[in-house]
Amino acid sequence: MERIRNISKRTVSALFMAGMLAFFVPLLPSMGTTASAEWTTKPTAKTGLVYNGNDQVLVVSGSSSGGDDRWYNLNNGTWLKFRLPVATNVGTYTVGYGLSMKLLNASKPNMYIGSCTATIGKAPSSITVNAAAKPGLVYNGGSQNLLNTLPQGKCSTSGEAGTIEYSVNNGGWTTNQPTATNAGAYSIRYRVKETSNWNASSINTITAVIQKANARVTAPTVRNNLTYNGSAQALVTAGTTSGGTLQYSLNNSTWQNTVPTGTNAGTYTVYYRLSGGTNYNDVAASSFSVTIAKANSSYRTRPTAKTGLTANGSPQALANAGSVTGGTLQYSLDNANWGTSVPTATVGGTYTVYYRVAETTNYNGIAAAKFLCHSRSRLVLDGDIAGKRNLRRYECNAYSNGFKRAEKRYCAVHRAECRGFLHCRYRRVSWKRAGAVYK
Repeated sequence: MERIRNISKRTVSALFMAGMLAFFVPLLPSMGTTASAEWTTKPTAKTGLVYNGNDQVLVVSGSSSGGDDRWYNLNNGTWLKFRLPVATNVGTYTVGYGLSMKLLNASKPNMYIGSCTATIGKAPSSITVNAAAKPGLVYNGGSQNLLNTLPQGKCSTSGEAGTIEYSVNNGGWTTNQPTATNAGAYSIRYRVKETSNWNASSINTITAVIQKANARVTAPTVRNNLTYNGSAQALVTAGTTSGGTLQYSLNNSTWQNTVPTGTNAGTYTVYYRLSGGTNYNDVAASSFSVTIAKANSSYRTRPTAKTGLTANGSPQALANAGSVTGGTLQYSLDNANWGTSVPTATVGGTYTVYYRVAETTNYNGIAAAKFLCHSRSRLVLDGDIAGKRNLRRYECNAYSNGFKRAEKRYCAVHRAECRGFLHCRYRRVSWKRAGAVYK
């Protein structure tokens, strides 16, 4: 009894409440209580939520009868009494809800538990400052920034600054400021980059240009004192350029990157120009003349007169042929009509033989020279004697001043019988018999 007397009133009250709970809680389902009866209006997800940088309540609060405690949690997290769940970032959220009896002083709902799904959508974004292309860009061999003014953008709902991304000439998107090295026009697209909380902005486009540069050109120069040597020779000393490619042509139509050459003697027109390519301006064609002079001909062996010639009725060469390096060796007996064959003669006499080297495409000629060639003649006197029954021949070999002696000698011996004629290309001999003249 003494021990019972010492139990405080507070302790007794607690034991009483515990007994009551132990009795009534198991009886709740059998008492016909339902969720629809307890939740007058169930919590529902808010619609049309868009990211704005702030916390946003995800559900419309429900209502319940009986003054029960209303509980909520977010994504199966901690239960909070009478506190509606909130979220800031874009996403889909599961909101749990339930009830508990006030008298239980519970730490979480123990009946009529349910859930709903709420979504925060992405916000739009926009460009607030447009880009401006950098003016006056000229190729310099290095990378150059293409924009003079960088664009700016933001999230349209929260006002947060957005990141700008770029695409150059329809390439991939990057947040690096656009640059380029080569001359040309560059189409630059830019926009606010999409993030987890807002969409990319609409795309703006601007064009930036890097102009071609002017190259420093040293023109090619003529090669002087060229003389034909049988091989191809460079016609110019190559020029130089700080950019692009120097090109050459001999017809102003077909171009090459190497200096032109010539083999044959003559005058060549050499054209040159600068093909600037991607980064340098072209330079129009210019030209100059280059000459390859003819080489001088020379005798390896000069022609000489034949010696010991005696006419025999057939053509005989009057000279020993010469040979030359270069032009064409020619011969003549009158210094007017020329040919490449050694001249010939059939009858005896003294001949002046001319020779020269005629110029050709690649060699100079050599002026004419001459020499004398002597050929002894063979004189044949035929006569028809005694009615052609007997034929007498008289031959003598002599130079032209010997013909008379031969004729006189023949006629003195055969005067009475001579009825013939003298075969001689250089002179015709006449004699008399019985008052008649025979030739």
